[in-house]
Amino acid sequence: MKSTDPSRDTLFRTIAITIVVTFVLVASTLLLDNVLDRSTLPEAKTAPIAAATFARMPASMVSPASVAPQPVRAVTVDEGEMFLHPSATTLKAGVISFVVTNDGSIHHEFVLVTGDPTGTKGDEPGRVSEANHIGGDNGPEIGDIAPGQTKVLTVTLPAGTYTAMCNLPGHYAAGMHFLFTVG
Repeated sequence: MKSTDPSRDTLFRTIAITIVVTFVLVASTLLLDNVLDRSTLPEAKTAPIAAATFARMPASMVSPASVAPQPVRAVTVDEGEMFLHPSATTLKAGVISFVVTNDGSIHHEFVLVTGDPTGTKGDEPGRVSEANHIGGDNGPEIGDIAPGQTKVLTVTLPAGTYTAMCNLPGHYAAGMHFLFTVG
């Protein structure tokens, strides 16, 4: 006689495991989404991120006090044709993570510069100057974000005014930029 105990049925076990795994993935995604929408994450461990970030920054942007682990501030940025929509434009100085999602149908980038580059000339037609790129010429940025892709840029910023932008030819002029302040 065949057993009717569902725990011995392979199909039942497969379905049960799939349901549990799906629940864990959905719960984790919702939790991560909730965490990234907060303005500060005091429990975040930033020492490895900070060390990698400091290695690419000029000495003028790194001070001994800023080497200690700090709370991470997360800003979500939705980008597409031709917009950048940040979740915040006033931030506290320190470690900031920009979580950038390309909701558009073409490739974009995400670059941070100090000040406002409006009216400047870039290294090729249709671009603005990146002379004030944070971290200098080889400073951190997201060089390519494919459609549907999400990438994270984590930087340490002192107080000041900054511009976030897509500087692909014509994109800045079409509106793909926003000013934000760090205090």
